[in-house]
Amino acid sequence: MPGVTFRFASPLPLLALAAACAGLRADPALAQSPGTPPPAGPSAAPAPSDSASAGGRRPGRGGIFGRLEAVPPPPGTDPLSLATSRDSCTSDARTAAQPLVSAFRAYLTGYEAKQDPAEVPGLDIVPHTAGADPAVPYYLELRPQFARPAAGVAEGPPGAPRAPSPARAAFRAFAACAYITPLSPDAANAKGIDVSGRPRLLYVPKMGFAIVRPATAPPPGGGNPPA
Repeated sequence: MPGVTFRFASPLPLLALAAACAGLRADPALAQSPGTPPPAGPSAAPAPSDSASAGGRRPGRGGIFGRLEAVPPPPGTDPLSLATSRDSCTSDARTAAQPLVSAFRAYLTGYEAKQDPAEVPGLDIVPHTAGADPAVPYYLELRPQFARPAAGVAEGPPGAPRAPSPARAAFRAFAACAYITPLSPDAANAKGIDVSGRPRLLYVPKMGFAIVRPATAPPPGGGNPPA
């Protein structure tokens, strides 16, 4: 119509009008207001969760040693005895921890006598030579080993909480009752102990059990572990 001009508030109605005139159906995504994301369809991928990392694992906090509480033995106390005064060291925990500690004593006796030491259930023990400190000619690295259920073995009714393996339960009891001395990276290096990479649970002669955490993994509560 001469002299008549059609004005639209936005180009979107014009697109819909053009599609209708061509006998086509307008794409619903084009009818969205500017800045509005298109509706989710079956092919839309969910956003990754902040709580999961590659491989479906949650970010670690130093592994099993990340929240291990370090309580050194009082002066004059057998470092391989159980800290029965700790609130965490209940009667049940003492009963579960004692076999592991007794097995470790037997291992230590054989190792220091240069005999083939007996295995400690649930622990892979790796000896290391130190040498930097005459009082620490060696140290032992303790690596917990928790066997997983065999394939096809039922772990309980669906939805029921999974009971920990005997080895894991024993180590939890050990952590609740054992005397463990916190050792700073500098103090460990001075004794010839390798502290690179990750937290380590050790046995150090005349000290007993010790935990060493790299400088990037401070103990629970923050701060640096004492030397």
